[in-house]
Amino acid sequence: MPVVDCGTPNEPHRLRQEGPGLLVEIRHPPSIHDPDPETLTFLGLIDTGSSHCCVDRSIVQSLGLQYAGKADFGGVEGNFTAGRYVAHLRFPQLDATYQMTVAAMQAMVDGIGRPVLLGRDFLQFHRLLYDGPTGSVTLQ
Repeated sequence: MPVVDCGTPNEPHRLRQEGPGLLVEIRHPPSIHDPDPETLTFLGLIDTGSSHCCVDRSIVQSLGLQYAGKADFGGVEGNFTAGRYVAHLRFPQLDATYQMTVAAMQAMVDGIGRPVLLGRDFLQFHRLLYDGPTGSVTLQ
């Protein structure tokens, strides 16, 4: 698997402000009835503090993702329940694709406007090296 730079090399102040990011293509899983579903592309925020991948509800609605039940979560604003949806996530820089459930969040704002958080359920498949002093973050 390739090694991808997800940080802001030589700009550690930007890494501190923006966090590490990775391109992610999101769509509902292909089916016989829809072999080539609509795909949306975002710069996802790699969030080691999030247990699950999360997307803004507008993405869920736009793509018509399949409902997979509710789950309880905890965050900086306390505990909450959110809907989970089946999504097909493709990471072109990594040449990797996963079908996973994502949590739908309302008006997700992380300070820089990224509507996708890539949590530890994604990171379990990868090795992340975070070098704060240089601004380099690599994902393998």
